[in-house]
Amino acid sequence: MIDQTLFGLSSLGSAQVFCGETLLPATVAIESTQPGLSSFSLAEAVATPAKQLGLILGQGRVRLSGLFKPEHFEILMEGVGTKWGWAFFGFNQYLETFYAMGFLKPRHIRTLIELLACSKGFFFTNVADFFRHNSEFLLNHQLFRATEYRRILEYCRHPKEKVRHAAISLNYQLDLLSLAKSHTMDRKNFEFVFELLSHPEKDVRAEALRILDHLLPVFIKKGWFTRQHFNRMPFEESITCFTSHFDFLIEQGWFQESHYQRCVSILEKDFSSESSARALHLFQRKLPLLLKKGWFTAETLRMILKVWASSDIDSPSGASSFLARQFQLLLPFGMLQEEHVAKLSWWADSFLLTHFQTLKEAGFLNAACFKRFLEASGLSQTAQEALQVLGVSEGWMASPHRWKTLKDILKNDVERDEKKSALLERLLEKLAWEEGESSAEDLASLLTLVDASLPEDMGSMFAIDTPFAERLAMRETALTLKTTAHYLDATDHPKFKAMWLQLKKPGADRLLLDWHLSQMNETWRDYQKIKDPTEMAKKKKALLNFMEQAIKRSVPSPARLFLKKMGQATEEAFIVRLGGGAVRSFFEEHGARFRNTGLYPLLLRASRFMNNEGRQSLRRLVLGLKWERGQFVYPRYEELKAVVSDSFLEGWEKEYRRDVADIGRIDKAEGVETLKKQVQDQVGTHSSLNVLKKPEEIPQEIRALPERIRHWLSEGSAAPEEAKAIQKIFEIHYAAIRTHFGDTFANIRTDLKNYVSGMEKGVRTAEKESCVISGDIEKIARSGNEPVQTCQTLDRKWVNEHGEPIHRMIHGQFKIANWEMDGTIVARRLIEVTVDANGHEHILVERLYSSGGFARVDAFHQVILEYAFSLGIPSDRVHFADQSQSEKIPAPLKNGDNIYRDSFRAEGATLEEIRNARLKRQKIPNRKISVGLRRVS
Repeated sequence: MIDQTLFGLSSLGSAQVFCGETLLPATVAIESTQPGLSSFSLAEAVATPAKQLGLILGQGRVRLSGLFKPEHFEILMEGVGTKWGWAFFGFNQYLETFYAMGFLKPRHIRTLIELLACSKGFFFTNVADFFRHNSEFLLNHQLFRATEYRRILEYCRHPKEKVRHAAISLNYQLDLLSLAKSHTMDRKNFEFVFELLSHPEKDVRAEALRILDHLLPVFIKKGWFTRQHFNRMPFEESITCFTSHFDFLIEQGWFQESHYQRCVSILEKDFSSESSARALHLFQRKLPLLLKKGWFTAETLRMILKVWASSDIDSPSGASSFLARQFQLLLPFGMLQEEHVAKLSWWADSFLLTHFQTLKEAGFLNAACFKRFLEASGLSQTAQEALQVLGVSEGWMASPHRWKTLKDILKNDVERDEKKSALLERLLEKLAWEEGESSAEDLASLLTLVDASLPEDMGSMFAIDTPFAERLAMRETALTLKTTAHYLDATDHPKFKAMWLQLKKPGADRLLLDWHLSQMNETWRDYQKIKDPTEMAKKKKALLNFMEQAIKRSVPSPARLFLKKMGQATEEAFIVRLGGGAVRSFFEEHGARFRNTGLYPLLLRASRFMNNEGRQSLRRLVLGLKWERGQFVYPRYEELKAVVSDSFLEGWEKEYRRDVADIGRIDKAEGVETLKKQVQDQVGTHSSLNVLKKPEEIPQEIRALPERIRHWLSEGSAAPEEAKAIQKIFEIHYAAIRTHFGDTFANIRTDLKNYVSGMEKGVRTAEKESCVISGDIEKIARSGNEPVQTCQTLDRKWVNEHGEPIHRMIHGQFKIANWEMDGTIVARRLIEVTVDANGHEHILVERLYSSGGFARVDAFHQVILEYAFSLGIPSDRVHFADQSQSEKIPAPLKNGDNIYRDSFRAEGATLEEIRNARLKRQKIPNRKISVGLRRVS
């Protein structure tokens, strides 16, 4: 008696099922999941014997006695070809049982394969699922042989597209190496595959090439694949296959320089074609060998750059990506020039950041390189001249991030604000026309400020053109100065007379404007209100000291005046957006300190896109900041008092740092799998379509994109080449994707860009590695940008307009865990404290984000467990979003604000409810506790 278990049917006791003329006893198990289902309802629901058998086998736990005969099995097989799915599932689940009973033969497998020719999609789904799960068993027991496999290959060239696609997709599910080892791939099948290379349909040729790419070493070893086969292969489509086996083909003398030159001609002929992409792939993968043989020369590189420059490819792909990745290899051969570095710095996103020190040491970062960098920007000649001073600045050349700031503002990208770019260009042109040279530091600061501003904030910048109203204001500044000096009896003093003479010289307008922007008028008017003689004497001395300093001071450059005016305009807009009043008072008291923090520009950017709710959260944050011990802090842990235990809170408030010395060996596979899992989670999160339109309204180029992404995710391999191809579509059609599929879906572009970049970098190593777990609000604010930019950033509007990331800074239940390598953040996890029904603290650990090549996942996991243990939290109360079972995790604390969460989304009890419950357990009178956090309206 053979026992097999399938779930889903209620207790039926002993049910009888009719199969033709035979009465079949079937003892069905207990353990119901569908109470109330009876043998009567089962018999009523099923009309044919095959369906009866399929349902019993598919939903019950059945003992098949010797009464189950071959004829019953044949009846079941008849049902497999019908739309009644349970017949198929029963067959699928009992496969090994049927084989052991001697019922299952190769002809039954052929019956399944014949279903590929059916027009119904669920047939193919059933067959694909069957072979995916059972192919190893079928091959081991010789139920799937060369003849059966040849039938699948025959269907690959079926005239009906649907059948052809089904066969190709099924073939993709099979383990090709197992086919070769089991002799299912025999010589006839090899020849059949080879003939498919000349098939008129592209997808058929592609599948044949895939098989050859995987099994070429086997075919060569068996003597099936010869030089004649190599010469007959369609060259342009076969380059990828050649690349995989390049060393052998070179060694055998099959691939010669003439073939290499054909690759070069393909590139030169049509740079944007799929064939050229494959040719570049060959150069990319086999460049060391090509250089060694002397085939890849400086002339080849010049040709690539020439074709690249004349193409319409304006994204970090193609030749730019090729050169960026091969930069270190090409550098010793002296093939690269400043113009190459400049173009790469402009188009290849991470090139400058990755190779900055090497470029600097090699002497590439000079005025000539920067000049070509500007030429690639598309700026007018006059605007370029205004920025030329940056190219000879040591301060500018010392930082790759300043190059990136300029590129981000001006790059011809669909995300940029056209109006802002136009305003900046006008500003740069104005600077070029003004007298005097702007300093590099002023220009760099100006660019940073522009990056954080809205176009309307920049509008007042152009008042510096000194129109009539501005000239009146400047003249008023001079008159106010003279009136104040007369009031304080200082007009006859030599210092005042010298200053007054200077105001009549060229350039005085800029000096007056500097005073006007510094609001000196208001200061001097205040002097005129003083009546006390002693106080007047003090102010007279202050005025004369100011005059003395002003005489010695050089006239401010136009850039300095622009910078001052724009800083004022941007800050004023920020204050107004946050409601003015108390915020203005905060800036009057702490403005100088606050502007020097890294938090200030982040909050400026965030205020640009947030709605009223988000700006109110920003207001709460700003007004809650306290200056303590040389830094701004927020009393974020006050709300946790009496919510968590005092001992836990004492440790939770402190920053935790663990320098990791004994890390163990690097697991490269772990690094790759971590990055794959990370991108799959992110892309899956962003795959929802929040803008739905009729298919015919969506451009043909992107219509199939959502389905292509779903297919890429379903494969589970996160294939880098497919990711790169999809990323290219996002780069080229980004505006249309945002319009038709929404901003959330469009953010997949960032996910794929980070993934492709990370895969290219390889596994990271470092001399020193540390894990830092901190509640510092600036570190939490940067977590959306470090180590990679995600949709949680304060730089862009994705899902953060209600203040979601701001609330993680405000509330003390959140901290950030950063893994650093040589001081650089390479991975992060958000962690959060919550409390279960018994008052025990738990740690929730969000998904991992890394910049690629991060192979310390287990070590990161262990350090977080060590940190939790130091707080008194055992490992069973630490829950990792990518590992723990959701039903065992207590819900996060509900604090009343919108919070961006990746995983732990269903909030639990409020802080007040938890606090009351804890006080009740401790038998403390239930009184209101002030927690120090106050909402500011």
